[in-house]
Amino acid sequence: MEVAGALVRAGDAEGARRVAENAMNTAERIEAPEERAWVLVEAADALVRAGDVEGARRVAEDMVSAAGGIEEPGLRAWVLVEAADALARAGDVERARRVAENAMNTAEQIEYSGLRAWVLVEVAGALVRAGDVERARRVAENAMNTAEQIKQPRARARVLAEAADALVRAGDTERARQFAENAMNTAEQIKQPNEEIGRASCRERV
Repeated sequence: MEVAGALVRAGDAEGARRVAENAMNTAERIEAPEERAWVLVEAADALVRAGDVEGARRVAEDMVSAAGGIEEPGLRAWVLVEAADALARAGDVERARRVAENAMNTAEQIEYSGLRAWVLVEVAGALVRAGDVERARRVAENAMNTAEQIKQPRARARVLAEAADALVRAGDTERARQFAENAMNTAEQIKQPNEEIGRASCRERV
């Protein structure tokens, strides 16, 4: 799918569509839903960027179907988030909101708090793109509360910073500033020198 992205950037939308269609045909022959979902996610992104919103919608629905066959809740939720994002970018915001809600419910089944918080941040971003900013704010708050359970400061700071970014896009700059400050304070707990990049990322959001 890197080829499709390069073609879009080069202005060859038709070529990008052909590459995405080839990927879709390949996905149909893949039995494992996890592997099929990976291919479909890339194809949907390429189709949206190529301007083929109808094709992107169809692929997004295939992604939802593929997600239904994935047992691991973290991966299933991620595929659903990607499908919701593709639907929102393709203009089908109502369907995007429903799929995002499905992803949110699936995320609650994830045991590891770090992964659950990250998925919730992604759900918030998809909801913002779908125009449901109020729910996006609530999901971002949920992500923040979940992030407090993460023991590793670097992982916790990154989730908080991403949640702050989602809130900025949702228009809640005041709450976003609080999230970013929390992320920065958490980043200060990082002792390793190679983590300075993570600290800088948090400061950029304040």
